[in-house]
Amino acid sequence: MNTPTTLVLFGATGDLARKKIWKSLYQLHKQKQLPEGFAIVGYSRRDWKDAELHEFVGEVLVEEKQKDGEAVEDFLSIVTYAKGDLLDGTSYSHLAELLFKKDTNTKVCSNKLFFLAIPPVYYEDVFTLLARSGLSTPCAQVRDSQGVHEVGGTWTRVLVEKPFGKDVETAKKLDRTLGSLFEEEQIFRIDHYLAKDTVQNILTFRFQNSIFEPIWNNEHISKIEIMMHEDIDVSQRGELYDEIGTLRDVGQNHILQMLALVTMDRPKAFTSEHIRQSRAHLLQNIISNPRKYTKAQYEGYEETTGVAAESLTETFFAINLEIKNDRWEGLPIYLEAGKALPEKKTQIKVYFKDGNNILTFYIQPREGVGITLISKKPGLTQEVQEKELFMPFVSDGSDLSDILSQNSFANDAYAKVLHDAILGDQTIFTMTQEVQAQWNVVMPILDAWKNEIPKMYGKGELPE
Repeated sequence: MNTPTTLVLFGATGDLARKKIWKSLYQLHKQKQLPEGFAIVGYSRRDWKDAELHEFVGEVLVEEKQKDGEAVEDFLSIVTYAKGDLLDGTSYSHLAELLFKKDTNTKVCSNKLFFLAIPPVYYEDVFTLLARSGLSTPCAQVRDSQGVHEVGGTWTRVLVEKPFGKDVETAKKLDRTLGSLFEEEQIFRIDHYLAKDTVQNILTFRFQNSIFEPIWNNEHISKIEIMMHEDIDVSQRGELYDEIGTLRDVGQNHILQMLALVTMDRPKAFTSEHIRQSRAHLLQNIISNPRKYTKAQYEGYEETTGVAAESLTETFFAINLEIKNDRWEGLPIYLEAGKALPEKKTQIKVYFKDGNNILTFYIQPREGVGITLISKKPGLTQEVQEKELFMPFVSDGSDLSDILSQNSFANDAYAKVLHDAILGDQTIFTMTQEVQAQWNVVMPILDAWKNEIPKMYGKGELPE
């Protein structure tokens, strides 16, 4: 963590950067979780200078500025701006010159982290232009008044947002492009759900509590349900959402990754390599049933700006899967997600046989794990009752020690993404085999309902 590192944020003035990334970077900086000599270059096509970007970021951090203006100003001192077009090779040459100048001034070859917070349609071109300009290769030398100095031990990495492709073929094509330009250890494919502290806790809960593993199979479990409900509609995302739909937006990635964590075999070792291999192996054994699904759309979706008239895009899905291995053979698995539903909730329910015991991983807005147990009601009779024991996974903020510690990042998935990418820990990032396996799961469903008119449901209602 002591090697100087430069983060280049493509899409520095975009929606994702404004809502998530700048705030996470600020928190990491304030909590001293970034390397010494860390620098941020915001890349955008706006005709700005450093001052305009500082004003933009200051507005993003307005609440923090009111609380601690000095900390915000200190953060802004490491932020500079680079104007550039995503599709213009000259812009990348200028960026390379800027980064080389920074290294020359400090006489240190810095690590480079390129964060692509941009629409996926630009990924392939940006990858190609990064490589063509030499930016994909770790710098090997810096120049000063006394000549050129060889430097080693640095790295260059790319952070890529989802969705990674729009189907199996585009995902493979994008991977071929990436593989020809970067090594796998340089590529960090983001599924920010894997960075959520509650989701990471699934593996810890499963494998560090020995009472569960002996009964974590189809002999003792009757079914698994994963739901990801949102009470908001697509809002201003109409044009983008109409191209992808709910299954591509959250089913192909977030939900299948949660399923992998709940059902994967114990990794040979708790290292990045073995955890990702175990996830990939599980995903490669999932079978989807293209005849068992629900495709639905909330009323009024077609009136959203950017949505095509008579759109067939789903805003809700429910699908049935199976896992073809000895542990889970024949076990029904139900996945569902959607917009404009009665309440916001993401949870995983594991139903046990021979009783009413249910283990629930609460992902959001409640965060923790609960288990429904049967007990005798107080009194003279033998009447029983169901009670849920709940254990929170994150602090409610009442403990001062949590506030002052790194646990303050527990709810910040992007802080975890950035932190681990800088460290080079790929555990929470998806590998090529996982991405392709996920597309193989959902493509039979997408193909089956391509021309199907979705069922309609009212806003704030659950589709029948």
